[in-house]
Amino acid sequence: MEVITEAPARPASISNTLAIVDPLEVDRADDERIVTTRRAISRVALIAAEAGGRFQRENIDHDPMSWLLAPRKMFDGRAAVDACLEREHCLRGILVHGLSLGLDVDPEGLDALFADDDDWEEEADEMPKSKSGSGGRQISHEYVSVPRLYTATICYADSTTMLNAFHACITTNPSEIADHLEHRYGPLAASEAQIRAGYFAEDPLVLAIVPDPLAEVICKMQEQETEPASASFAVDIEQRLVH
Repeated sequence: MEVITEAPARPASISNTLAIVDPLEVDRADDERIVTTRRAISRVALIAAEAGGRFQRENIDHDPMSWLLAPRKMFDGRAAVDACLEREHCLRGILVHGLSLGLDVDPEGLDALFADDDDWEEEADEMPKSKSGSGGRQISHEYVSVPRLYTATICYADSTTMLNAFHACITTNPSEIADHLEHRYGPLAASEAQIRAGYFAEDPLVLAIVPDPLAEVICKMQEQETEPASASFAVDIEQRLVH
């Protein structure tokens, strides 16, 4: 499991100007050069997909491209296309669209919602590490004494696909989860999985892709995790963007 704790680096070459350029025009010699990473580009693609999907789903009469290019107070006055290269702002955007909070909100309110993130990241950090040490996943390979609800999230991108995935199940053998994810998504994507005991409703990725009715079912199953009828419970949700 990868628990990200480092402060996101802001690409130094991004200017503070709010110039909007036509993406369909031919590149020009005086175009601003931005040095970034594939992970950062994937964050912008994720926010674009989340904004477009939400506007269509909720029939919002607003152009997603305009939302991406306009300065927003939630991004400290920057446009999403620039700010969401950084993890902090990307998470803010996912939370806004996942909770349908509006087109721009007070960043302090969003950061207050994220204040609980340290709790679930610390709990995840306390889970026993895999004895094999493979893939960076952090999960016990020992049987637990009673069935428990486990959840896993994956945010992965390569040269052709961007994947967001969520898995929940009740098991006495947490190592089965890692095997399931590797079989379903492949070893590279599975190596990015965060696997934790319990359901974390405040996780931005969970907020973004788990529908409320299903979230209620998962919470109910967690309350009944030790009952024999719950032993076969499992669910997978995924979003794929192929480019």
